[in-house]
Amino acid sequence: MRVLHVLVCLALVFLVAGCSGDDPVVPAGDPDAGLQLSQMQAVNENPGVIPPGAQAHGKSYGEWAVAWWQWLWSAPVSVNPGLDETGDSIDYGQSGPVWFIAPNYGGTSVRTATIPAGKALLIDVVAWFFAPQIGDPSTEPELRAAAAAAMDATQNITLEIDGRAVVNIDAFRVQSPELFSYTLPEDNMFALFGFPSSAGTYYPAVTDGIFVMLTPLPAGPHTIHMYAAFPDPFGTSDVTVHLNVSGAQERHVSMD
Repeated sequence: MRVLHVLVCLALVFLVAGCSGDDPVVPAGDPDAGLQLSQMQAVNENPGVIPPGAQAHGKSYGEWAVAWWQWLWSAPVSVNPGLDETGDSIDYGQSGPVWFIAPNYGGTSVRTATIPAGKALLIDVVAWFFAPQIGDPSTEPELRAAAAAAMDATQNITLEIDGRAVVNIDAFRVQSPELFSYTLPEDNMFALFGFPSSAGTYYPAVTDGIFVMLTPLPAGPHTIHMYAAFPDPFGTSDVTVHLNVSGAQERHVSMD
């Protein structure tokens, strides 16, 4: 197993998908089944988390996982969110109703950042990326098998939101539904990890991992903590994000 694969085990929660915007949160593959969605939410063990099997803003969890990797690899080394030790890069490439939260490439990181109100959050708690560009097999079955084996060997996976653990975390494990492409800039992360690659678009790739999507957090301070232990000798990924959600605070008006 290559060091790159451990380094790209980016930890963070399921995509935090909001229920606002043009696309509702619905059961996957059944956009008209509002009753089914209500039933899913009723049995959801994790308040504020989009349940497995749902779609948010037109994408399934697996499709959002692909979008997450495409976002991460688009960032040059200088602003790559996975290398961020302060929180300064949290807004890199962020737009639309869903924002991405990046883990690190191993070790311990503590970040402090502010995001706008009303954004769902997609958290990669821990995920593996496999592609021929970094020396992996070229066929889809081999790529998927390698990604699954790496994920199977990753242990002690946890995600906490404001001190509350996401329960049944394994239920949020997904693979990319199809092979996908990704685009690298100049000064890209692959070169940093010892796989020199020119700027351009590459194909194919797969991912296997745990992604959690949160509905928009209330305005104010929040803490996100994710942890995963990789197979020996690669250590752990331990990330804490002190997040402030900006927004107008409720005003109390006296009628005296």
